[in-house]
Amino acid sequence: MNDHEHNMTYDLMPNRCAWCDRVIGPEEEVFGCGAKAMPGIDLSDREGKILPLFLALSRKTVPAIVVPMDSQAKKEGNDLYFVICSESCGQALKQALQMDKDAFGTICLN
Repeated sequence: MNDHEHNMTYDLMPNRCAWCDRVIGPEEEVFGCGAKAMPGIDLSDREGKILPLFLALSRKTVPAIVVPMDSQAKKEGNDLYFVICSESCGQALKQALQMDKDAFGTICLN
């Protein structure tokens, strides 16, 4: 676990890109992408918190926001939401998530 992973704040909105870890300034455009947890994974006790999500094949831990039940993201079918700095980081993150899903059939939580 690196210093950034150890210091992830679990109750604040992240100000870093989930993929490249770049600080996103307060005046910069912010992007996001959602993901669905695999069936059987109960995240209800972590709603509204940031969860370190380990992507084994990328050997990277990314901060995922566990969306609250009453949120728009949840209504759109997402269980997790990632703050990203650009569309290219979003594509890279989605690809890494898909690779882990294809290889392991689940997401890896740490």
